[in-house]
Amino acid sequence: MFNIFRKYIIFFALLILPVVLFGVLGNPDNTELALLMALSYFLCFLLLIRGTWRFLFQPPDLYSWRFRGNKPPTLTFYSISQYETNSSVELRMHWLKDKQEYSSSERRIKKWQKEIDNMSKRYNTKYALQKAQRTQSTLDSVRKTTTERIKYGERAPKIICPHCQEKGKVWRKNDATIFEEGREKGIVGATIGRKTVNQKKVTKLYCKNCETSWTV
Repeated sequence: MFNIFRKYIIFFALLILPVVLFGVLGNPDNTELALLMALSYFLCFLLLIRGTWRFLFQPPDLYSWRFRGNKPPTLTFYSISQYETNSSVELRMHWLKDKQEYSSSERRIKKWQKEIDNMSKRYNTKYALQKAQRTQSTLDSVRKTTTERIKYGERAPKIICPHCQEKGKVWRKNDATIFEEGREKGIVGATIGRKTVNQKKVTKLYCKNCETSWTV
């Protein structure tokens, strides 16, 4: 229980204690107490900034009042996918493992591993991580499909590629835009050879098997 309220105790101690000391021991000309108050409020400001950053961009940790175990956390902006709601354990495990993978700091890796070990004593973190990874895999698949649809259009399973003769590997994009270069017509164009670029709408096809594209 102390771990949950520890950061709040430290914050309010830094906020209130200097005022109490100034009222009991100080006087308006006491420079040391004034510096102590300034330092204390500066530390409070840093803690507030850090807390706001974590609130916006991190899932709540094991000792946060927003952490709800196998239930979705309270008041969090962090999510793996908009298509699925994950529990507090799943979100935190996903975040910790992601940080460990890309961090080069041994101290931070050990700190995150300690939190994982503590969480493993209370929850099935292995299952939670597997579920979070499935959510991430689904999200990656949706993103890949969306990107391919934007770039290549829709899959045309009945079209046979004229280059490799493979069927079912061709994607078709209707109303694709291409640019054709030509020469300006008339006397001026014939004299100086000024070029023009024309925009044209075509049906573009792309074969994933032989990675060839063509238009019709």
